[in-house]
Amino acid sequence: MVTKSRSEAIPGWTVEKVGALASFSSGEGISVAGLQPLSHDFPVPVYGGNGIAGYTAKPCVNEATIIIGRVGQKCGEVHFSDGPAWITDNALYPKRVHRSLHLRFLGLALSAAGLNDVKNRNDLPLVTQSILHAVEIPWPVDIKEQATITAALSDMDALIGGLERLIAKKRHLKQAAVQQLLTGHTRLPGYSGKWESVAVGELFMLKNGLNKAKEFFGTGTPIVNYMDVYQRSWLNMASLSGRVSVDERERKAFDVQRGDVFFTRTSETVEEIGLAAVMLDACLDTVFSGFLLRARPKNDRLCDSFKKYCFQSESIRRQIVSRASYTTRALTNGRLLSSVVLNIPGRDEQAAIAEALSDMDAELAVLEQRRDKTRLLKQGMMQELLAGRTRLL
Repeated sequence: MVTKSRSEAIPGWTVEKVGALASFSSGEGISVAGLQPLSHDFPVPVYGGNGIAGYTAKPCVNEATIIIGRVGQKCGEVHFSDGPAWITDNALYPKRVHRSLHLRFLGLALSAAGLNDVKNRNDLPLVTQSILHAVEIPWPVDIKEQATITAALSDMDALIGGLERLIAKKRHLKQAAVQQLLTGHTRLPGYSGKWESVAVGELFMLKNGLNKAKEFFGTGTPIVNYMDVYQRSWLNMASLSGRVSVDERERKAFDVQRGDVFFTRTSETVEEIGLAAVMLDACLDTVFSGFLLRARPKNDRLCDSFKKYCFQSESIRRQIVSRASYTTRALTNGRLLSSVVLNIPGRDEQAAIAEALSDMDAELAVLEQRRDKTRLLKQGMMQELLAGRTRLL
């Protein structure tokens, strides 16, 4: 946000306190038990401190409005509702507007103001009415300029939204392709050979990882960690950020080799165990975490590129989850994973399937990069337009 003196030096712009533009009040309480999933009977979004918390039948606000989280770590986040909506007492909204203004522009200006940075510092973070009303924001006097800036940023939002929808569609198509190709329900042209049903234990030797106290982490030997596997289906040395101090015996006992597959062994939920990633790099002096299981190939019946995908199908995920145990945490182990059954084609068809799915991944990556660049461009536009440094009129 620009300083007051700089904003006042821009012709047609001032610095205004939020309270001079509108009076914000908290919403109305609603029972958590009363929140419902979106449906025909419950179409009204309920906004709390962190955005939409659920849906209800009737609104407390019918018109378009701005909603600001009042309570919690995300307090100060700004949302816009075209109305109707229910706003809880954990959020603030402009109950009275004191002058003619473009409401969406006010929402954008508040988003750029970094309201989370001005919250109080108590155990329960808050953006109170008095804190919000005292915040100063750069303000174009001409409502037409407010509307023009809003329209320009809305165009960027529409572009980002279009990319998000396209990415979601491509992800859905890829997941459908994974399910069809990895079960043999759809065959690529030129392949018709019979598939084999093989237990994981026939293909891999499974081993628990290295348990180390926190003081050993930070420097030394590269380590494959839980989050490395959770975030991707393949690994290389560049993707490993963790380091741990180990002795020579531990380095040999918990080593990592190219072609090893790593499974998440324990987590808060069963949906997060048994996630798999294959190491595609040759590794030197690398170990793996106790939160993981290492599956080392017993033979060459699976090609490495196919390992990236063969544990992603819904049927395999159902097998893994159904075999899990759960006490205070969800758990799997080598014995349970060894009994999971894969249907596998010959190595040539494996490579062809992997190539087809890899092409879809590459297309997704291009779209995601384009979306991320567009988001950065929009952020730059906001910094310029909402401070008055770049004018559209």
